[in-house]
Amino acid sequence: MARRISRKELKRDEVAEAAVGARDWLEDHISEVLKWGGLVVAVVIVVLAWQGWSRHSASVGRELLAGGIAAYEEAVSTGVGFEGVLVTFDEALDKAGNRPSGQLARFYRGATLFRMGRLDEASTALEEVAGSTEISPTLAATSQSMLARVYVAAGRHEDAVGILSGAVESDTPGFPQDQALLELGRLHASVGRNELARESWQRVLDEYPASAAASEARRLLGS
Repeated sequence: MARRISRKELKRDEVAEAAVGARDWLEDHISEVLKWGGLVVAVVIVVLAWQGWSRHSASVGRELLAGGIAAYEEAVSTGVGFEGVLVTFDEALDKAGNRPSGQLARFYRGATLFRMGRLDEASTALEEVAGSTEISPTLAATSQSMLARVYVAAGRHEDAVGILSGAVESDTPGFPQDQALLELGRLHASVGRNELARESWQRVLDEYPASAAASEARRLLGS
């Protein structure tokens, strides 16, 4: 009587048969396996190397950004050293790319160019930050405020009015309406549009009577 083959033995035979089949296939297709296997290994190596470089580059970018911000604040207080600060932000931007730290570096680069009187370059840098949908509301608002200042300095008053009016109408997060109205009034006053200036400041008093901006608006209105 033939011995009954157990499930365990059947399973072992199936595995052995599969192994033999795999060996035979491998022998018939060894060149293709080496070709594509080598390619896969190469791709994996490149990906891992890129990931390592990317993490290192981001870390270096953050360090450059921190140093650049400290140097920028010192340059603002002393009025000198902006050329070196700009180089630092250029390097930080190169390392950080479009990461959040890169957008912050781009903002400070624009602010530095503004301080240096390079208004066209400053507006280009700040427009890119202000128009991004991947930054924090605070950075977006700060960029818009700085960009309005650049436009005023460049004589682009209508562009500046557009930014501030947009902030007022949309209630931009991080850019309070009372502050936007206050700045809009100042902008109108700077080009002789006194009636529009007074309207803006009056809105601050009417809509935000308890705010710090209201105290300034009251002073500007002479009341």
